[in-house]
Amino acid sequence: MSLRVKSLVWTVALFAAVSLYSIYRYPAQQWMYFFVYLIAILLSSGLKVGLPRSEGTMSVDFPFILLAILQLSPLQAAALASCSVLARSRVRVVKGFSPMQMLFNVANAITATTLAWLTYSVTFFVGGRQNAPALALAAIVYFLANTVPMALVIAWDSGTSAFANWHRKFLCYLPFYLVAAMLATAGNLIDSWLTALMLIPVVYAVYRAYRSQLALIRDREQHVIEMEELQFRTIEGLAMAIEAKDANTHSHLMRVRVYVMELGRIMGLDALTMKALQTAAFLHDIGKLAIPEHILNKPGKLTHEEFEKIKIHPVVGADILRRVNFPYPVVPIVRAHHEAWDGSGYPDGLRGEEIPIGARILSAVDCFDALASDRPYCNALPVDEALAVIKTNAGTQFDPAVVRVLEENVERLEALALHRLEDVEPLKTDLLVERGMAPGNGFELEGPGNELTDEQAESRAVCEPLTLIAAANQEAKTLYELS
Repeated sequence: MSLRVKSLVWTVALFAAVSLYSIYRYPAQQWMYFFVYLIAILLSSGLKVGLPRSEGTMSVDFPFILLAILQLSPLQAAALASCSVLARSRVRVVKGFSPMQMLFNVANAITATTLAWLTYSVTFFVGGRQNAPALALAAIVYFLANTVPMALVIAWDSGTSAFANWHRKFLCYLPFYLVAAMLATAGNLIDSWLTALMLIPVVYAVYRAYRSQLALIRDREQHVIEMEELQFRTIEGLAMAIEAKDANTHSHLMRVRVYVMELGRIMGLDALTMKALQTAAFLHDIGKLAIPEHILNKPGKLTHEEFEKIKIHPVVGADILRRVNFPYPVVPIVRAHHEAWDGSGYPDGLRGEEIPIGARILSAVDCFDALASDRPYCNALPVDEALAVIKTNAGTQFDPAVVRVLEENVERLEALALHRLEDVEPLKTDLLVERGMAPGNGFELEGPGNELTDEQAESRAVCEPLTLIAAANQEAKTLYELS
């Protein structure tokens, strides 16, 4: 636990002490109600439901705390809130709480209860003694006072955004607080300790309905996760097909994926852009399926005509992926991954921040890994020399900010890429399959008894020119590669 988090814990504890000092003078009343609500809170503390997009759970004992704010003294309400926190920390928990965590949770509950009681009291008397709006506002204040410090602790402990944590993990609690205010308002119409007994089955029914609904939501989320995993596995299979097409990209795609994902995380890209970047890292060269192999694997420099053919692959790749209709922006990244920072790239001549950030990251990483890998036209450079080339072109070909982040993290990223590649088995294409009969237009069997029928002879007469053309093309490509 960092010093900043500890400071926040002790600050919340100080606020709780001030709250207790400010309400201790209000006399306790209706102890029968207090003990009935205490029993109800202890019984309902085990009724927890996990919320979607959150690792925490929610207990359904809050209506009884609101009833205590309505009918008891603020000190009694704070005591019930503290008992609720202690009970929830002991019942149906996966991991126990430390003393510092217990102090924070109890102090937070006392402060939130005091603020909610103060809000209700002021709103009730100023607003014409209307229970429902006063209690609803008190519930919102309790919600904010209870969840904002928790979001701060989580954010400061994990180094993430406090607002993002609050919005993702706690905002979904708000409807329950408002429903609890409605239940407490209805329960307050019967001014007796039977109120709590009447609310228990209602709260349990709400708990069961809410839990069933959340189970459906979790099933749907799990289905979405499984579909995303299937999609990424399919993408990885396509990437392996691209590797088989271009002999120069062995393990290139996996290295590029590791680099771009880590750089995107460091640069704080949002979730959709990260998914798009992960997909583009695998499929940015899918357009090379339209490029002849003798150009892709040419051991020397390309001619002007050959380079013009190479330049179509970002456009072809973007056209292929546009038909997939990805729910995140993959197509712009693939189309722009050969654009240059100064506008001299292709295919559209974008410059500066006109180029999508994902394409800027992919462009620098793609070139860096190409320099650091063996290719038919050049040998691999050491990592530091490859990085020096990238730095030389920062501000002209590459985004200077991306190059700076790459330079600061290159050693760690290289170690991570090497570690990940140990688990990757490349696609094997140099195989020999010995079993199986010859195809209809394949080699012919020699010897007596293997003479061709009239139909076979006629078929071979038709197919033979096509076979010769195909063979000639294959021989021409072989001679071209040898030369």
